[in-house]
Amino acid sequence: MPFYAYECAGCGEFEQLKPVSEAGTAGHCPECGAEGRRLFSPPALALLARPLRRALDREEASAYEPAVVTEKRGAPMPHVHRGHGCC
Repeated sequence: MPFYAYECAGCGEFEQLKPVSEAGTAGHCPECGAEGRRLFSPPALALLARPLRRALDREEASAYEPAVVTEKRGAPMPHVHRGHGCC
């Protein structure tokens, strides 16, 4: 069961453990019993390393709008000799 965060107008923030099926129900302050307003926060997601994040962003963007290449980059492909009897 997940914890849900609430805020009581008089006592401040508190958390309650509830089944997912009761996520929409009100939370009641453990101090005074008043109904608390549900607080929402972004999920705790692990951050990716910056180079990996950039590569994934570039890959996603290229699916819709491919980048135009104006110059050669990187190392040349290795030249493979076939049928010449050397390798």
